[in-house]
Amino acid sequence: MREPIGAMLSSIFENYSYFFSKDGEVNLTQYRDILLMRTAMDLIQQWFDCELKPFTGIDVFEKPFPRDQGYAIYENKFSRLLLYRYEALEKLSAMLREFLGCEVQSVINRNIGSSKEYAEAYRKAKEHLQLPADFVAKHCNSRMMRHFYSEKERQNFQVKWTRSDDERADTTFAGDAAGLPSFR
Repeated sequence: MREPIGAMLSSIFENYSYFFSKDGEVNLTQYRDILLMRTAMDLIQQWFDCELKPFTGIDVFEKPFPRDQGYAIYENKFSRLLLYRYEALEKLSAMLREFLGCEVQSVINRNIGSSKEYAEAYRKAKEHLQLPADFVAKHCNSRMMRHFYSEKERQNFQVKWTRSDDERADTTFAGDAAGLPSFR
């Protein structure tokens, strides 16, 4: 589980060749335009109801999510599911131990954005992308976000995705925010 704007931005980079030509320069405006597409963001918001529930019979919205713990185990007579928030990733060994009922020797994270060829562009996009306040509010106050994140956490996401570079200057990368490098 990941907040929808961060999840979609990550997906843009993971599926770069689908969205952009490898020879072209890509900038923040292009990432912003993709994020503002209604269909993509709506799919993320409805994933649990449209993809998970019909196939497993598990409704993750049926009971409160333990936000402080950051994960929950759901089960019925057909399925067993470990659901965790992206922010709880450092607890994965403990989650897996509880879910599997055995000791987990080690967990190796092999999908690390900072090790990808697009790492610098992705970092800049996360730091400098600014989205319309009404769009961010809609996604931060959705059913999914209200279920998995506290009011304060949702407010922090709203600030993160709506602040201008001037407002971020004292806490983030101070490099060139005008555009991102090409992926040649």
